[in-house]
Amino acid sequence: MKLYTLLLIFFLSISIYAQCPSGNITISSQAEFDKFARNYSNCKTIDGNFTITGTVTSLAPLQNIEEIKGNLTIRNTNIVDFTINLAISKIDGNLRILENSSLKDLNSFNELVEVNDIYIEDIKGYLKGFDKLEKVNTIDLKRLGMSLDAFQNLKFIEKNLQMDKAGLVLSIFPAFNKVVYIKGSLIMEDYAHGVGLFSELKYVGNNLYIRRTGINEIEGFNKLESIGSLGGGNFEISESMELTVFTGFNNLERVYGHMIIKDNPELPSISGFRNLHKIDKTLSIQNNNALPALTGLERLTSVSGNLGVIGLTVSNNESLIDCSAICNLLANGGVYDEVRIVNNPSKCSSRQEIEEQCLPDFDNDGIPDDIDLDDDNDGIPDIIEDKGIPGRDTDHDGYPDKRDLDSDNDGCFDVIEAGFNDPDHNGTLGSLPDTVDENGLIINESSGYEEPLDADNNGIADFQEAFLLHPGDDASLHLCQNGSIVDLFTYLGANAQAGGIWSPKLSSNSSIFDPSLDPEGLYSYTVNNYCVSKTAIIEVTFTDQPDPGLGSSIAVCKYEKPFDLIDYLGGTPDSNGYWEPALPGGKFDPQLNKPGKYIYNVSNANCEVLSAAIEITLLTRNEAVNYQLAKKANNNGSYDINIETEYESDYIFTLDNHINNTTGNFYRVAPGTHKIDITEVNGCSYISEQIHLIGFPNYFTPNNDGANDTWKPVGIGDKEVEVSIFDRYGNLIAILNKEEEWDGTFNGKPLPEDDYWFHAIIDLELEEKGHFSLIR
Repeated sequence: MKLYTLLLIFFLSISIYAQCPSGNITISSQAEFDKFARNYSNCKTIDGNFTITGTVTSLAPLQNIEEIKGNLTIRNTNIVDFTINLAISKIDGNLRILENSSLKDLNSFNELVEVNDIYIEDIKGYLKGFDKLEKVNTIDLKRLGMSLDAFQNLKFIEKNLQMDKAGLVLSIFPAFNKVVYIKGSLIMEDYAHGVGLFSELKYVGNNLYIRRTGINEIEGFNKLESIGSLGGGNFEISESMELTVFTGFNNLERVYGHMIIKDNPELPSISGFRNLHKIDKTLSIQNNNALPALTGLERLTSVSGNLGVIGLTVSNNESLIDCSAICNLLANGGVYDEVRIVNNPSKCSSRQEIEEQCLPDFDNDGIPDDIDLDDDNDGIPDIIEDKGIPGRDTDHDGYPDKRDLDSDNDGCFDVIEAGFNDPDHNGTLGSLPDTVDENGLIINESSGYEEPLDADNNGIADFQEAFLLHPGDDASLHLCQNGSIVDLFTYLGANAQAGGIWSPKLSSNSSIFDPSLDPEGLYSYTVNNYCVSKTAIIEVTFTDQPDPGLGSSIAVCKYEKPFDLIDYLGGTPDSNGYWEPALPGGKFDPQLNKPGKYIYNVSNANCEVLSAAIEITLLTRNEAVNYQLAKKANNNGSYDINIETEYESDYIFTLDNHINNTTGNFYRVAPGTHKIDITEVNGCSYISEQIHLIGFPNYFTPNNDGANDTWKPVGIGDKEVEVSIFDRYGNLIAILNKEEEWDGTFNGKPLPEDDYWFHAIIDLELEEKGHFSLIR
């Protein structure tokens, strides 16, 4: 037991520098940071907040840290270059890089896969890194420098993305091009010239603002389908003073809140909104002095939701002379509230003027609808689209099929579902420009004006039969890495359509996920029809495998106090297990519990039970105690003694079977032979020995009463001794050796009462002198 304790102390002393300091940590200088790195050279996990501030100039001491369980804040430092490879893969709290006035470039955090929010300010040069990060709650970027190349593999933003006062970020930047959804708001404002393509973005759950910028061109956002949700969500592009190219947002179908396009003096076109169907609140187009036409709003069928306000505002656009794109919106009563069209040039100066100029030519091909045999130029004759019912409206959206490029509202143009060509994906037959004959039929195209497809031969053309896509619902799975295979498809929900594609591809070439072969991460399931695809995401996370530690064998003294048995397992066992046989509180009591095998079991919700065993042997007292005895003679002939043990432990010291203490100190002990017992309190060490305290009696009474009838030294033990006895005149009376005694006679005759002197030589070295009394 003692050896085990010594080894434990030894290893603890060695490993103290391998551990991390507990709680929150604040570093205020480079010297302090370097000292931290030296003292905790193997520190991997910080269990609280980590704050770096003050005169720190280098983050090199941070290189070995892999996880921070709180926030990481790098604030108000002297760091100039933050281009260091860090091993940090997880930050349970937020990452804040703020107010570092000297910081030029940042390129780091390429191992980071998990963090809550990210706040970055004041980067004068380039911002790169975060290569493995796929999901985050919020990103807030302020006062950026020349480029924004970070976050190129980010896919999911659970709350907001905000970029403001971004300074000199130029042109189109590559950041965020893989982001699929932003559940909160996307805000870009108060910065100069840069905007991302957001090539994969499909959904913004709240607001999308592009305000007060110097952006020159907006060409991206072409997979974005909706902005906002049932609770609202506004779309605003305003005060972008240099915006001269606007071709993005090609797939935007719905804005759940207000849509505002105003104060963009160089905006030449809004043609990118060609698929916009519905704005739930209001539409405002104001003070765009270079905008000549509203081309792009032809498919808009509904604005405002009966809010009792101005539903549509088109005003103060100095060059606006073509408002034909909103003819159908106005003519079909698509604006449920008041319309305000003022202070635009002729032909767009009032609602009445616009409606007077609108000719019944839905496809704007120059052939009036009453003559045109293909009102929407989709290659399907109107007579087939009517199918015997004039004005047939399959999807009940207010537009008859012959003037509806997606008659069944399934997200796929009729021209594609009919089996015809549409290379530029605008919904009309062939490629623009559309050239028609006198009957309004497109010419010079290799397909069209044939019997449209009916793939299932049910008598309903595919373009009038909605093929709605249901990839299923997003889900999260927590699996054990050594667990059984699972079918990911079953977790998509009951409405998921079969036949989709998994990405990345699973090792089974199907929907079967094998934890031993397939890595954890995000798996997308995509279904598509002729031209539209929809995707659901399953996030697979491996639950840490339970760790029972490593088995061992220990021998403990049955007199020890209770102890935590888990401390004697090898490895790093989880603390949430249980023992068999049961041990209350996990404590083994040597005085109550039996020896033998004790099994420690651990498990979690997804993994099997794993075990480790400890074989316990109980020892009785069988180990000697090494000690030193110190003694001090007192003037009265008694002794003070001190017993010092070799090892630090708790002992009970006993003198002559009845005097006990825990210090080993005994005072005024009479000369003679005594018994000492030393017993280890929490261990099995024990010793019982005799000690000898040499003394010379002060008197004796040779009267044959059986008490003190002779005189001799006491406490001699195994020492050699010779004692010479003299009378007061110096005459030698007797010589005693070892155990010999003097009876008070000389040559057989009793000597009188008197004082007598002795001279003792012990082990031929030590000399003692004194006197004693003979009393009769």
